[in-house]
This record gives sequence, C-alpha cells and structure tokens, in this order.
Amino acid sequence: MITKSICTLLFPVLLFILLWSALPHRLSGQNSVTTYFMKSMANRTSLNPALQPEHSYLAIPLVLGNVQADLKTNTLNLDHLAFRQNGDLLSFMHREITADRFLSQMSAHNYVGAEVDYSLFSMGFYGKKGYWNIDLNLKAQGDADLPYEAFELLKKGFAMDEPSLYQVKNLRTTLNGYLEAGAAYSRAFPDKGLVAGVRAKVLLGLVNFNFHINEMQVDAGMEEWRIRSKATMQASAPKLRPTYDKEGRFHSFKWDNHFNISGYGMGIDLGAVCSLSHPAESFSGGWSNFLDKLTLSVAITDIGFVYWTKKSNYSFYSGLEDEVVTGNLVIDLDESSSLNDDIDAIQDKLKEIIKFREDNR
Repeated sequence: MITKSICTLLFPVLLFILLWSALPHRLSGQNSVTTYFMKSMANRTSLNPALQPEHSYLAIPLVLGNVQADLKTNTLNLDHLAFRQNGDLLSFMHREITADRFLSQMSAHNYVGAEVDYSLFSMGFYGKKGYWNIDLNLKAQGDADLPYEAFELLKKGFAMDEPSLYQVKNLRTTLNGYLEAGAAYSRAFPDKGLVAGVRAKVLLGLVNFNFHINEMQVDAGMEEWRIRSKATMQASAPKLRPTYDKEGRFHSFKWDNHFNISGYGMGIDLGAVCSLSHPAESFSGGWSNFLDKLTLSVAITDIGFVYWTKKSNYSFYSGLEDEVVTGNLVIDLDESSSLNDDIDAIQDKLKEIIKFREDNR
C-alpha cells in the first residue's frame, strides 16, 4: 500500500511545485531563455558548451552560485486547489467547496512538472587555444500526470455521500535527483566563423521514484470499499530501506545508517555557434547585410544515462486482486485545515486502498 513514508517523499515535492506555480514570477536565479543570449552570463555554457562568456569566473554556492528553476503545468495552479470563501482560504477538500466547483477546473489530464538546477561549484577560464569550464551541480526533476478521475475519487469518493464506482487509469508520478560533475571545452575557429564545444559529465544518482497506476477500480460503498488495482512503484535513495507487514506486503520505507550512491551514469553535451557573416559574402545587397548580423547557435544536451544499482533499487507491484476495505474513509476537514492537512489526510487514506508486494520477478 502507499504508506505515509512514501507520500512523505512525494507530496512535499508536489506541494512545493503547486505553491511555486501560484507566484507571479519564476523562482530562478536567471531565466534560462534570457541567459542564453547574455554574453556576460557565465552559466550559459550549461545551455550550450560552445557559448563562451566574456571573461573567466569562479562561482561558489550561497555567494556567487546560480540557481535555475522551471515549472510547467496546465491546471494545477494554487488557485485551482485553494478557494476564497467568506474571507477564508479553503482547500479543495473542504466540505464547503462543492465537487462541481472544484472539478470544473480540472481537465482530462492534469500535468505538473518542475526542474531545479543548483550550482555547487563552477569555474571557467581561457587557455591558450580555447575556453575551459568545470562545474558541479545538483539537479532534480519531478512531474505528475493526474487524470480527472483521480480528483473525482478524492473529492467525491472520500466524502462517502452515496455508493459510486470510480475508475482511475494511467496516473503517473516521477521524481529523480542526481549530482552532475562536468568538464567542458570550447574552441573558436575565426577563419570559419565557428565555435565548437563539448562537455563530458559524470552522474551520481541520489533519488529515483516512479509510481504508476495502470488501472484502479474502486467500488465505494457506504460500509465497505472493494478495490482492484494494477500498479507499480520503484524507489531508490541513499539509506532507504523498505519494511513489510506480517503478510509480506510493503508497509513503509525507513532510513538506515548505511549511505550509498544509488546510481551511476555518464552524459555528454554538444554545441556549436556559427556566425553567418561568412556565408553572407556569397550574397549581395540587403541579404548580405542581414546575414552579416546573424549568429546561429545549436546544441544537443543531456545525452546519457543513469544506471540505478539493484542493491539500492526497490520495485513493487499490485496485481488485479480484489481487496475489501472497511471502516471510516471519510476525509472531513474544518475551516482551520490547510492544503498540507489535505495532503496528510489523503495519504492516510490512500495507504489503505493500494497494497504492494515486492517484485522479485
């Protein structure tokens, strides 16, 4: 089952993403699109290893470090999950927020994704023939694809007002984080109007979490729920260990004293910057003047892989078996409840309806 410890890993990340999406600006050291065209920004070499800054530099965290963050979502903004009512801000699970009011803002597929890139160390300098860049970054990506039926189950099913049948398919969440150590080199070829660059990277995997509900059918009655679910879950993280109940089913995760790197990998970035002033010589008139002012920049980044070691990687599954759940499954929150209270209540109920076994196949 989805236990509180798993949700503790997942929901704070999603909550951070949702709160972040409500802000009127990006929480970013610099917008990456803008940075790409600013010659004075040394960190733009991370976008294209052929982009050379105007001078050498040294960046350390909390002083001269750099943070880049991006968010994408179609419906999961904070104003879709919290509502103003009689001067109070109420979460979507509050009993005064009707199901129709909340669900009318959800689409068939609700997507949210975020990326954070935090520079721990970075330096760049010019050699005799080219430009060198060495950096160490902490990177994290998370996303969720939540179908409309999942929110319908949360809002209507857990209210238990009347017997209903719910079917949830293709719910996915992913979260991964890793350390990236890279070295880049770029060289200019003035006679050809070209700068070529390459970056080689070593990747150390820290966190990898994947959760997928292929299909789940919930027959929500007034006295008991009957659940059939087909779902998978994989998790990797340093010091992470699973625990099991008396029936051998997954119960929760715990943290032990043994630290290890969860995954290893390699990557490469390729880039080029080409001035069109040389091709412009073959044209005449206005076209020549136009092309003479243009520069073409192209890059292919993040080519690579991370291999998550079997020792720290745990896989679980739930088959299409009938499960019967009895007891009080109602989520009933008052005016003092926050969105965080919603999350706590939801995770407590979810752990009762999906049951996992370790996948040793």
